[in-house]
Order: sequence, then C-alpha cells, then structure tokens
Amino acid sequence: IRWLVRGWVQQEALVMVHGPSGGGKTFAVLDWALHMAAGMDVWNNCKVKPGPVVYLAGEGHQGLRSRIAAWKQHHGVPRLEMWLSKAGCDLNTSEGRQKVIDHVGALPTPPLLIIVDTVHRFLDGDENSSVDVRTMIESCAALTQKFGCTAVSYTHLRAHETEADL
Repeated sequence: IRWLVRGWVQQEALVMVHGPSGGGKTFAVLDWALHMAAGMDVWNNCKVKPGPVVYLAGEGHQGLRSRIAAWKQHHGVPRLEMWLSKAGCDLNTSEGRQKVIDHVGALPTPPLLIIVDTVHRFLDGDENSSVDVRTMIESCAALTQKFGCTAVSYTHLRAHETEADL
C-alpha cells in the first residue's frame, strides 16, 4: 500500500469521512492536510508524504482560515502548499466537475490530496439518496484519476443513525 498518511490515508484513493457534527472530522483531516502542505513528514508518529493540497470548502471559510492560521502559528510554519476554495459548487454535475478540474489544473503543481468539505455543500441532490451519492463518488473518482491524487470527502451521520446502522 502506498500511503499519504501511513495507516490512515492511501495514495490515489477515495476516502469518505463520516460521523456526527462536532465529532472532530474537520480537525483530523485538516491536521493531515496541513502536515502534508507544510512539507512535514510525520503526523502523530505516522509517516506523511508531503505535497500540495486543495481544500474545497463549501462553507465556514472564515473559521477555516482562522484554524489554518492558528495551526501555522502553533507549528511555526510560514508557508503552506495549499489552496482553499472560495465557494462550493455542484461537483456531481458535469459543469461543476469541469469547473473544479479547470481550477485545479491551473495550479502550478497537481495536488496529492483534494478535500471536499462537505458532500452536502458540493452535491446537486440528496446526500441520503444512493443515486445522488453515486454521482458524487464518480465525480471524486474522476478527480482522483485526472490528478493522480486522493479525494477525501465528509458527510455527517443523520441524527437517527448509529454506527450499528452503517
């Protein structure tokens, strides 16, 4: 297995992170991504492959920028090889997918990791519909194939779900 974060995130893979709101999904994934983008080679005693990261943020841009700034200050990192979107789009439509491909393709270096935060903000449809979610998975797979990267996306557990239901 080729890893971006040994034992956690494989290279050229599709990864879905799910859990309850406030469960730490963004905290963990952002920490992986920032270690990569900062050129660090270890995260929590796990080997990391340093490289460029694209973070497609569908909401909470100011809070996300504040988290990133705090992380950089805490770790003494002056620069990140990371790009943060300004808005979401319907990634699972041909127009939305092409918009992302065009913007990511214009970057100086292809990313090792593209994060889609959250599925709900980038999905034209219902995140509880298997048909709609399949189109999102196909779009993430297209990004993975086009850029030779890993795509990580987030989803929240519905209030009535438990891990036993999954």
